[in-house]
Amino acid sequence: MKIQHRLTLLFSLIVASIVLIFSFITYILYADYRNDEFYKRLKDKALTTARLLVDAKEVDKDSLRIIIDQNTINELYQEKVIIYDKRNDLVYSSINGDAISRDKTLMDKVRKNKYIEYVEKENEVIGLYYRENGADYVVFVSAFDKYGKRKLESLMYFLALSSFISVLITIVAGTFFAGRAIEPIIEINKQVSTITIENLSSRVKTQNSKDEIDQLAQNFNEMLDRIEHSVKIQKSFINNASHELRTPLAVINSQLDVALSQNREVEEYESILKSLQEDARKMTNLVNTMLVLARSEEQRKGIIKDSIRVDELILSVQDELIGLYPNYKVDFSYISMPENDLCMTIKGHELLLRSAFMNLIENACKFSSNHLAKVRINSDEENLVVHIYDNGIGIPEQEVSRIFDPFYRADNGRQIRGFGIGLSICKRAIDLHKGKITVRSQLNAGSTFSIVFKHV
Repeated sequence: MKIQHRLTLLFSLIVASIVLIFSFITYILYADYRNDEFYKRLKDKALTTARLLVDAKEVDKDSLRIIIDQNTINELYQEKVIIYDKRNDLVYSSINGDAISRDKTLMDKVRKNKYIEYVEKENEVIGLYYRENGADYVVFVSAFDKYGKRKLESLMYFLALSSFISVLITIVAGTFFAGRAIEPIIEINKQVSTITIENLSSRVKTQNSKDEIDQLAQNFNEMLDRIEHSVKIQKSFINNASHELRTPLAVINSQLDVALSQNREVEEYESILKSLQEDARKMTNLVNTMLVLARSEEQRKGIIKDSIRVDELILSVQDELIGLYPNYKVDFSYISMPENDLCMTIKGHELLLRSAFMNLIENACKFSSNHLAKVRINSDEENLVVHIYDNGIGIPEQEVSRIFDPFYRADNGRQIRGFGIGLSICKRAIDLHKGKITVRSQLNAGSTFSIVFKHV
């Protein structure tokens, strides 16, 4: 069932329930009012008749009936009045009054309770005990509320008809307003159905109305932004990986062709093998860095964090880097000596942090003519801060904002070997640790990368 139909049905059921409950309550209240009002009239009739009987007790029954009839202005429909004295003898009866049940048990009940109400067939009856000036009477009055019940019946028909009409109006109005309510959703659905991988730049139109539907459209557009960004990264990844892998593979093939073209001395073969080993190492590093880049995205959902001493990790990275590149130099020191171990400790993933610091320190060495990187570390009550300096070629001002994009390389650094994904790995690793990385750079003067982490 469509949402429009479900909304219409639900809205109609709610309104119908409210109307029916209101009609039922109205009918019950009016029926109760009619009942009370008619019994009051019966009671007034009984009191009036009893008083007349007391005032004219010396008159014979026929004359008494005439006196009572003359003093009764508003006679009730099918009215019957019957009066008994204290010996249960009949002292007055209107026309057909004997039709009222009058057994001794009922009269005793009236004397005990002073007043009773009950229904006999279709008539409503009261029994009243009346005592005045030594007179002791039991009065029964019976009548049929012809006009009251007719009004009650008319009210029932009116409420049923009005409820039916109200439900019909509700269904029509509900269908209209439900259609208007989901019209923006239908429009969003139409626009979404046209968006494919070929036109990811398309966006759902928003109305700036700040309602839930407009918020849905905005959230969907934000999701499209993320998907489009991911697709661009994927395309860039494929293009750049293909390009970067093609070069070492071509070099390896050409060197193998040269090696196999003729017999050579052992020293020549060793030289070729060393060159092949260097190219294979480059390919391995490229594949490993691409895997780290891919896995870092998966680890956004649930990174495993341990307590890590950042200064010890940087010293370990320093030893590993110098072992790989003996001509690289790292100058590490504290801006202020830590008071305790906690000052240098954060919660993190060691392999990701190691990869981040390795890339930053290696870049500082690689892009400096003296291959020197300076690392300074400091800690306060809230943050742990690491600064990595170099005196290298720097980054052009207009390109600083793009250096963390995967496979992006500044124009002045393209002649230096690299794949352009190291800084993107650094940025993702630090983001996963809820840290912040910033860069200040001056062309031909060097760059400073600053990383800020919150303490444990």
